[in-house]
Amino acid sequence: MLANLYSDLGNHEKAIDILEQLLKNIDDRFELIIPSVSNKSLILFSLARELLIVEDNKRAQEYAEEGRKLAIKYSAYVNLPGYLMILAECEHRNGNDDQCKELLKETYYLCKIIGDDANLSLDGKELLTPTSLYN
Repeated sequence: MLANLYSDLGNHEKAIDILEQLLKNIDDRFELIIPSVSNKSLILFSLARELLIVEDNKRAQEYAEEGRKLAIKYSAYVNLPGYLMILAECEHRNGNDDQCKELLKETYYLCKIIGDDANLSLDGKELLTPTSLYN
């Protein structure tokens, strides 16, 4: 994805701009695009992640929450642990460590339940302690 290339090059604002354009395109045509749930989910996750990198926590939280709701509504759980981690990071940055811990516990158990070994192996210990996962 072009946005990922810009992100890898450190141009996060350009990546965010591209992702927001893609999201608008999907929203405008949501019912017409067959794999729209997975496309929108991936874009929401990437956008929330980029916004965390540039420390726009409010918008990161909004997109992650939208993605969380989409994942639950359509039973599309592949990005759900990622959304929960982003939401936990936002809570940590906002000084809400109790809520952060709760979200990290939910992420940990969700990863175990759905067999998301990648997130468990990457963040196993971090999922049980509030720490900045994206800095």
